[in-house]
Amino acid sequence: MFTQPAYDAPAIPHFLELLHQSKALIETHGPYTTHPNTTVFQRAPISRNSAKEVSAKVFASSLATAQDCMNSAQAEGPAIHDLALFKELWDATLVALREILEIGNLDHETFGWGILGLSAGYMDKPFWKDNTEFLSLKNRLRDALMQMPNMDTPKQKKSAFTMGPGGKIGIFSKTNRDIHVYANLLLQQFKREEWARIRWYHGVAVVERWIEHLGWEPEGFESQEEC
Repeated sequence: MFTQPAYDAPAIPHFLELLHQSKALIETHGPYTTHPNTTVFQRAPISRNSAKEVSAKVFASSLATAQDCMNSAQAEGPAIHDLALFKELWDATLVALREILEIGNLDHETFGWGILGLSAGYMDKPFWKDNTEFLSLKNRLRDALMQMPNMDTPKQKKSAFTMGPGGKIGIFSKTNRDIHVYANLLLQQFKREEWARIRWYHGVAVVERWIEHLGWEPEGFESQEEC
């Protein structure tokens, strides 16, 4: 049995608890699929070895299936309760996402990579011509991020702050501005659409990575899961 955290729980611990529960379900009952030729959510016919950590591929496909089934009538059974938990995870993801964006103080590069990650999970409109602006912003953001130095190596650290003939400090300052502008334009589009076209997995993965980057995981965090 999987316990349900209180709805008034703080956003970050609540998200992490639901994430833990969702992964535990998928480890045991995934990958989730649908009954043939329907959008009726179902568990895998054979339970998995829950000792094996769920792969990103199985986690992503299970959440995508859940997302696609949300607006369809569902059969009674355990799968409908699993679906409700995955929807609760998505709701908690949005609450945590808003909190991070409001008070997380992410640096431009971390913010930019997260927005690019959300963009990777953006469900396109049926006609490409309607998506020209989105695709342009996404490509510009990716290009700007790729111009940032890899700060993991001493050589790159030194190179990033060297004033060469072209003025590298000025170049990286412009790149940071570009990241800020393009990422925020994409973010505003996501907000206007109420996040409805972002794949759940991508939203969950970005929030999880941002929490880790900010060091916001509660000290001594342990799931309250009961089996």
